[in-house]
Amino acid sequence: SAQACIRAGYSKKTARTIGSKLLTKVDIQKEIDRLKSKREAKLEITAEKVMKDIERVRQKAEDSDQLNVSLKASELQGKHLALFTEKQQISGQIELPKVEIVYTDE
Repeated sequence: SAQACIRAGYSKKTARTIGSKLLTKVDIQKEIDRLKSKREAKLEITAEKVMKDIERVRQKAEDSDQLNVSLKASELQGKHLALFTEKQQISGQIELPKVEIVYTDE
């Protein structure tokens, strides 16, 4: 998104922040999804085809003792199935400002 903002004329300094904000807008996300779908249809790319291609590569690599290639293919399969999602645990204290609630008779 930052590169798209730079191409659109935003400064390199602010492009990342602006890009992140723009990606939260529903109409922009819908347009991105529409363009992705159009490209996928044009290229005839589906998740099933990609996974079949990866499995074919993995099997050929394993048969020819190219274990690093086989492992990479297995890794891609695992990522597709979200088997390796990394989680970070953040601990600490957060101090929140005190808030005073004032009721009026309005």
